[in-house]
Amino acid sequence: MSLVLQRPRSTGPGLKTENRLKDAIGQVEKELTLEQQKTLLGYKMEAHKSPPDLSDVMQLTAFVDQELSSKPGLRRRCFGPRFTNILQAVQQFASIGDVLVGGSQNLIACGVWFLIRFSLLLATNFLSCIERMSTLLMDAGRSAPRYQEMALLYPQSEKLQSSVCEYFLFVVRLCHQLVKFTKKSTISQLWTFLTDEDMKTYHEDFQRWANCIEGDMQVLDNISKYDFQTTWKEIRKAGNTTMFQQLPQYRAWKSSNVSSTLIYQGKLGSGKSVLLANIVSDLNLNITSDKWPVAYFFCKHDIHESLKPKTIIGSLVRQLLSRVQDLGSMETVTDHTFVFDLDTRETSKLVQKVLPQGFAAYTVLDGVDECASQKIEVIFHQLRVLQDMFCLRLCISHRLEANNSFEAHMKQLASCHRLTIPEDNPDIGNFIDDELERRLNCGELVLGDPTLIVEIFQRLLKHSQGMFLWTDDAIQKALANLPKDLPETFSRILERSAVAGAEYQKKGLNLIIASRRPLTTEELRGALSVVPGDPVWDTNKIINNVFLVLASCGSLLMVDEESLTVRLVHHSVAQYLLGEFKGSPSPMVTQRGANRLMGSITVTYLSYGVFESKLSTITRIPVGSAPSLIVKSIDTTKAVQKLAIKLLKTKPQDHDIGRVVAEHLPTSTQDAFAFLPYAKANWIHHCEEITANGGDMFSLLKRVVESHIHDGGKSLLLSVVQHGHEHLFQTLLGNEDGEAIIRLLLDPTYSNPQLQSAVDTLRLIGVAGDTPLLFATRQGYRSEVERLVRSGSDLEAKDADGNTALIVAAQHNQIDILKILFQNGANIETKNSIGDTPLLATIHRGQIEVVKLLLKMGANTNTVSSLGNPPLLVAIQNKMIDMTRILLRARVNTEASNVDGDTPLMVAARQGDMPTVMALLRAGAKTAAVPHEPAFGGNTEWKDLDGFPLLIKSVLSGQLSLMKILMSHGADINARDLKEKTLLMHASYKGYSPIIQMLLDRSADLELSDDRG
Repeated sequence: MSLVLQRPRSTGPGLKTENRLKDAIGQVEKELTLEQQKTLLGYKMEAHKSPPDLSDVMQLTAFVDQELSSKPGLRRRCFGPRFTNILQAVQQFASIGDVLVGGSQNLIACGVWFLIRFSLLLATNFLSCIERMSTLLMDAGRSAPRYQEMALLYPQSEKLQSSVCEYFLFVVRLCHQLVKFTKKSTISQLWTFLTDEDMKTYHEDFQRWANCIEGDMQVLDNISKYDFQTTWKEIRKAGNTTMFQQLPQYRAWKSSNVSSTLIYQGKLGSGKSVLLANIVSDLNLNITSDKWPVAYFFCKHDIHESLKPKTIIGSLVRQLLSRVQDLGSMETVTDHTFVFDLDTRETSKLVQKVLPQGFAAYTVLDGVDECASQKIEVIFHQLRVLQDMFCLRLCISHRLEANNSFEAHMKQLASCHRLTIPEDNPDIGNFIDDELERRLNCGELVLGDPTLIVEIFQRLLKHSQGMFLWTDDAIQKALANLPKDLPETFSRILERSAVAGAEYQKKGLNLIIASRRPLTTEELRGALSVVPGDPVWDTNKIINNVFLVLASCGSLLMVDEESLTVRLVHHSVAQYLLGEFKGSPSPMVTQRGANRLMGSITVTYLSYGVFESKLSTITRIPVGSAPSLIVKSIDTTKAVQKLAIKLLKTKPQDHDIGRVVAEHLPTSTQDAFAFLPYAKANWIHHCEEITANGGDMFSLLKRVVESHIHDGGKSLLLSVVQHGHEHLFQTLLGNEDGEAIIRLLLDPTYSNPQLQSAVDTLRLIGVAGDTPLLFATRQGYRSEVERLVRSGSDLEAKDADGNTALIVAAQHNQIDILKILFQNGANIETKNSIGDTPLLATIHRGQIEVVKLLLKMGANTNTVSSLGNPPLLVAIQNKMIDMTRILLRARVNTEASNVDGDTPLMVAARQGDMPTVMALLRAGAKTAAVPHEPAFGGNTEWKDLDGFPLLIKSVLSGQLSLMKILMSHGADINARDLKEKTLLMHASYKGYSPIIQMLLDRSADLELSDDRG
């Protein structure tokens, strides 16, 4: 039976996991020889003096690489980075094991560390097992750091303690199997170290216990969550170099007791990043007894987050603070709102308080040339702050072709010393030699004349000009017509490789340029399968073989074996594609075009209506190795699969990868939506080029916007504003929640500097046609109105009804805002689309206090509406007696008539509004005509459209009391209508005896006759 399926002999139903872990460690120790037991005992004695920390992990991986690099056939292979994650997890387990298992001496947890350390060193002598063991531990280590995080946060959880111990129990069993393997005879060792079944079972066991452990954030996550190790591992795998170790400048910097700076400078592609990655290993491998920590950060041109000062400094500080034993005292760090900013005095005090007296450290920083000039200045300033706090030896790289601003900023750093990578770099000769040997062995380079290899070596070395990147491509090309510069090299690579998948080459390069982080092979496959603008998900359009697409780009792309992410092999490739090289042809890719394509793809992808129904049925299949994952991604046709398996077998592994894939790969994984997480997280960054003129694509964008409106639109609104997407903002406002979103934007209770800035910079035309000032006025946001007025907002801008902010303030009874607008010059006589001034608009609404204020401000009372009505007539027509009295007290013109000639008194009399009539008469309203003569002579008198004087009209309408009032105020009793009939005649016709008597008593003229005589 395979050892992986066995259980310790002492295991019983009631035995705790930590005891089983202890027994498993003991069983392995019994298998060791006497000499090996002495070695292991020495490791334990070291632990009593100093528990393992992160530097021990780095030291061990560096030592493994150093040992293996001397082995035949492994000169350029780097296995150490494969072990980093799992070693770090074991180290962290050892550092907190006393909490987990309750042992004061922490022997069990440290025992796991001793055992895996011993096993890895032992494995370096058995090359037949190093490939499989490193692959399995790399897979297990992908999620291993989460376990240590959980242990820090939940030390009281028995379930968690048990799960963590179970996980590391399988690590011990793997070590046990290795020890047993080394004791076999040479003949027996010809059989594989781990069978396919062993690999499968180990992976399942690791995964099962991983699923039992729920992760959360460490205290240090509040400073930085950036994954700084992955980039270092990728660069470290590129190769080894030792050229720096014997240089006196490097050795002096390394042993310095004060803060100092070592600057490695070189031309593009000269190997600076690989050099600094090797320096990280060297510092960890040859660390002094003081165990000074080594913090490092490698900027990546294609990872935007890595180019931010906060990310860089935060990551370095986090690594330095990881040496602090008690982080519980850092109360500000444990606060989730804590933002690390070395520019603040408080933060400087915090770092000084937490770090112990006499603290010293190394820091390695590469790729800072990729950052913008102002960001470089911030980074160097903050590094100098750290150098002033404690002894910080800083090593940075500098590209000679970089901007001169780097030189100016570099002067901030302490005690700078420079080293230039020479063009006759001896490592390039070794690189060419190793690469030619590898290609000869694998058949990539076939020679008819063996002596040609010397000529090839010499010509490559001569034309490399100190550039590894040039040499790498030149080796892949024949001797003839060696490229003269990088653009020519890259162009020839693409031309030569295009036949493998020409239709996807440019599309794939555009997506890689536009992506905000490196895409995995499956994410790229999903994106390339999208037809922009077509919202129908068609499985027949899914690309079966994404590696054909990658092949169409030749050696300009690389796939990381651990993360399976696709990257440009060097940032100079991006410069070439974008046409940034001097004298290069027109760009193959533009940043704007790439972003437009990515935007179209992400928006189209998110508009698919199949995610909810299908995603829940897709399960993650645990395949036991990165090569298995690669084969899973390849087209499953027999011919292609056999070819892939054959290629994989050229590596030192001897198991049937095809059978692993056949057993674990259901056809449903072909429909997995691997691109969905990226599309959800980044669509808003890529949709800037999709405008209202985009037709169907813009319609899809609106659909995506509507599907992302959550929490009242706050998150989406903030994202849109942060990225300045004006057209997307218009889209957001145009949906059914547009009013609510504008209200949210201008609501002073939801203050946000970026949102307030957006009010000034973006044209917020909502569903009501409001400008920011109009909407803020309508909602009564006084402080926002004041801010907008100060910022120069147009006070006379109008909404869809022609209302200015002052009219809106008057209509909505916003007295304070009305005063602000008036005091800042708003036109008090402006008119809206129906001809109303602010005064007329407020009279219509009966807003007495606003009318008083407008009258006090000097509003014109003689203005007329579009119907020709002056303010007093508007109030009387609407029977607003209080409003009428206010206007009369303001001494408005009581005789102002409308286009029909109606005076206020006539209208009030016609309406039988006695209180208003009395008010008008007391205010001096005239009953006798002044402006015109009647049609047929006689005394003048105001007439209505029918030609009836007010006095006659009062009789005809039966309003006798009104007649008396008019007569008492001097109305002409002999006034006649258009037919010359007098009041006495009308009273006689009606038989109004009392009125007849009253008229006779007042000496009405009896001799007058009508038009009939």
